[in-house]
Amino acid sequence: MKQAVLATAIAFGLISCGGGDDGGGGDPAPTPTDVNVSTSTNGATATASFNSSAASNIIDGDYSTTWISNPDSSIVIDFSAVNNVKKITIHKVSAVTTGGSNPDILIELSEDGSSYQTSDITMILGGDLSCNSSTFSAELLECEMDEFAARYLKITSKNGKSFEFKEVEVISNK
Repeated sequence: MKQAVLATAIAFGLISCGGGDDGGGGDPAPTPTDVNVSTSTNGATATASFNSSAASNIIDGDYSTTWISNPDSSIVIDFSAVNNVKKITIHKVSAVTTGGSNPDILIELSEDGSSYQTSDITMILGGDLSCNSSTFSAELLECEMDEFAARYLKITSKNGKSFEFKEVEVISNK
């Protein structure tokens, strides 16, 4: 008798917890959460041809460390996998940045690391990837966009200017 009661209790517990065959198809799919895919703790890496020893500072989660660009130099962040990017935020040390048709900073995304699409995060006229909402200031560049599949983010200093970047955040649903 004790075994029958125990078996009934276990079976009831499995069904009420989503286990067993309740006809409901099991547990619902997990709700996606926003993840910063551009941090070294999440597997991202950063490479730069100039000041390469400090390139990882831009993805280390520490706003007191920086990477300084050289005019016309780039830094590339590899997220280690293709992600559906929906928001890019770039924190930099206060500096005037010109946007528009000839921006001082060019932001690009790529799925394969060779073919890049230009974001209009710096208010580029006619950029490939439009921002649904954006912030453009001396210390912050931010773009919320429709999801775009990308593995790489490239930041290039243009117009003979250098910039000091604190941190990059690239948000994707996981």
